[in-house]
Amino acid sequence: MKYEAGLVSIITPVFNSTETIEHTLKSVISQTYQKWEMMCVFDSGTTDSSRDIVRLYQKHDPRIHLVELQNEKGCGASRNEGFRQAKGQYIAFLDSDDIWLPHKLEKQINFMSKTGHSFSCTGYQRMSHVGILFPKVLLPKLVADYYDILKNNTICCPSVIIDRTQVSPFQMKNTFGEDIILWLEILKKNHKCYGIQEVLLHYRVARNSRSSYLGKVLKARWIVYRNLEKISVMKSVYYFTWYFFTAIWKRR
Repeated sequence: MKYEAGLVSIITPVFNSTETIEHTLKSVISQTYQKWEMMCVFDSGTTDSSRDIVRLYQKHDPRIHLVELQNEKGCGASRNEGFRQAKGQYIAFLDSDDIWLPHKLEKQINFMSKTGHSFSCTGYQRMSHVGILFPKVLLPKLVADYYDILKNNTICCPSVIIDRTQVSPFQMKNTFGEDIILWLEILKKNHKCYGIQEVLLHYRVARNSRSSYLGKVLKARWIVYRNLEKISVMKSVYYFTWYFFTAIWKRR
């Protein structure tokens, strides 16, 4: 398939996001890099007025697309439908409650086009569900390979851009932790993820994502090691220990 050169296809799963989707849309429209399309993919279980908000913005900006997921639910399925309909050379990930800073796309696309890198991410700050920024700045590794991400996932999903002309066709599993699973699949194919050492994203922490969410993340991580990556018990314990302490540090 031939992709449109320089076009960034932004994949945004939407599920009952009335309180946040408008902030996300505005952060995309405000980008200094303007060659983009935004695929707002609606989970079939969405019941609030998120669609009405997207349609309102769509009337004023035809680069915004409303995509309906038929008879399926989950971020993985939503993103896969977005990938299927996207026309751009670049795939960017953005959730419906996160905010890009205005120069995010410009800086990242310039970086990738100048270096020829296929996979990149940026630094970010976490914020509360009401948009209050936490002071800690979280920066990715300058260069991360498969083994780095097994120990510590420094790749924040809404900061990622992938050049589809260099990375073979990919899909996400429709399961919890689908992003880390995809990163590992790409990194195993001799790609590396290059980290821009600048905060270009505000990542929203949901109200209910404290201890219960961390427990779910840790459980999913162990499943990735043992069931998907087929790593031995001893090595899984090693990587899991690294991951556990870095996850706690991020959330302090």
